[in-house]
Amino acid sequence: MNDSTAMVLKDIGKRFEEAAGEAGAADVAGEAGAPDEAGMAGMDEAAAAVANDAGAPPGLILPKAELVRAVQMLVQKEKLSEEAIVELAREAARREAGHAHAVGHRRGVRRGMEHMRRHGGVGGALEEVPWHRSPQMHAFRYDIIDKFRRLCGGRIRQGKGFYYSTVEVQMTFEGGPSDGAFVLTVPPGPDNPVINQCFNYGIDDEIATWFGGPHIANAGDTNLQEPGQGLYQREVFIIEAVEAYLKGFRIAYPVTNAALFPNPPTGSILNALSGQELVWDRAGRMLPVEMINHFDDSCELAKAVAEASTFYFNWIDKMTGGDKGQNTKLVDRFSRVPSVGRRGFRETSGGGLNHDLPRGYVWAIDKLFLASSDMGGNGIFNAELHTDESVIFPFQPLRLFGSSGPVAPTGIALYWQFVVHGTSLLPGVEDERYERQARKRM
Repeated sequence: MNDSTAMVLKDIGKRFEEAAGEAGAADVAGEAGAPDEAGMAGMDEAAAAVANDAGAPPGLILPKAELVRAVQMLVQKEKLSEEAIVELAREAARREAGHAHAVGHRRGVRRGMEHMRRHGGVGGALEEVPWHRSPQMHAFRYDIIDKFRRLCGGRIRQGKGFYYSTVEVQMTFEGGPSDGAFVLTVPPGPDNPVINQCFNYGIDDEIATWFGGPHIANAGDTNLQEPGQGLYQREVFIIEAVEAYLKGFRIAYPVTNAALFPNPPTGSILNALSGQELVWDRAGRMLPVEMINHFDDSCELAKAVAEASTFYFNWIDKMTGGDKGQNTKLVDRFSRVPSVGRRGFRETSGGGLNHDLPRGYVWAIDKLFLASSDMGGNGIFNAELHTDESVIFPFQPLRLFGSSGPVAPTGIALYWQFVVHGTSLLPGVEDERYERQARKRM
């Protein structure tokens, strides 16, 4: 090949590079790699389906007009030799191969990431959660994320999240000053085993039914700003694990009885003995000493209640016509949740222990989103603690601050912090989508 022919082919190469760069950038910025129907014309149906799923062959990027212009340049310069035609074909093939490699690499990475998200990859940011995701949970979680992404036009924010709320269990007292027992009875009413609910109130809401009188919820009780629908209007939360730990107790004594308390206590001690303050008393000065296991620092009363209790997830849809729809699902026994019998939640150097749910549940704060009815869906969400049998915990009453002798309490309440862990999904914006950002090869 003489020098003049090489110069013409060099000019053609530059034009090919510019055309390929413009077409390739536009292709990769979108859903690059749509199969070229002409390139698949010689395949049977099965082979074409495999090629399509594998992302090959990609569409051609050099326009026909550019190839015609290159041939015309060779004709005008009188360089249309066999060697020049071969080199022209090789130059076009190099440009197409470079684009096909970029598209195949991008598509392969994307499909690999999708496969890892769906089936659970090993290591990496996807596994940076303190709970274990079963294969069923991975598949369910991926399907919900994929559905939410489609509803949001392909742009979402997702990340690890949690919500916590407080569960209260009130127990009455039966007996006298010498011997007695705390009793948890099955709630009255037909088919009504609900002891208490959580996630149905937010910070600054008044809880009128709590032990010791009305209580204003604070950040120590919950991280919900408003009940259910008032958090993020379009948020979807996938519940993957739960956690619970014992916060403390409230216990009430008849401190206004002058015969029992000739020298009644005052200040914070008076508030604690009248059920106004949380109490943790390992030494047995206010709480019966039988409540605490002094070998492992666990609470025997809390474990007794947990063994007899189950926890449910409940969705109430008040937008169902003039009626109120309700969907209640049994999740597990409350005793299966680690730390329910302990006050502290750091039992290992790795932090709190979680109960990994074998199946996922959806807290659909977005009213337009609906998972299957079996996994939850629209409506205000809460968690419920149920019991179908009574719990009786005998103990010997104590002599208290300023009392004339042993004093029988009027009742006691246990408080657990109940936490749901999982993935939080929110709509994103256009420039946040990773797939649409420009790539640079380092």
